[in-house]
Amino acid sequence: MSAAVLTSRYSIADYCRLSRQARARYGGQPRRMYQELSAISGRSLVPCEVTKPSQAGAFARLVASQMDGTTLRYSARQALLRQAEQTGIDRFEANLIIAAVVHRTSRSDAATQSTDEQTELPPDRSCPPPWKLMILTAIATQAIIVAGAWFFFWR
Repeated sequence: MSAAVLTSRYSIADYCRLSRQARARYGGQPRRMYQELSAISGRSLVPCEVTKPSQAGAFARLVASQMDGTTLRYSARQALLRQAEQTGIDRFEANLIIAAVVHRTSRSDAATQSTDEQTELPPDRSCPPPWKLMILTAIATQAIIVAGAWFFFWR
């Protein structure tokens, strides 16, 4: 199969109707049924245009320019989808490109914020190190065991 995307000349309902008829007619003859299904699909499928990478890149740059921080407003998204349709980009592909740009923007912004937080905030010295808490917990547990033993055996 070529790299081109295939699209139907007939409506989906027509294709489904024809394939159901072939399955009903040749259900007991698998070879004949698959030949008929191949003929139906070969008859109804033709290559269509694929979105060119340059179109997708230009659209991605347009999406990035419409971003408001890490957010793309709904009205801007609708305008971008209309513009994609005018340039020949399928609505599904346009939504994929928009999602990729928004995801990339939010990831890069989150990485920037985390590095900013690491450089701006001083280390928190109010909490003791975890190993000290473990030792204190072990000592408290042992003290409770000793107190319980004293209560039951020597009282």
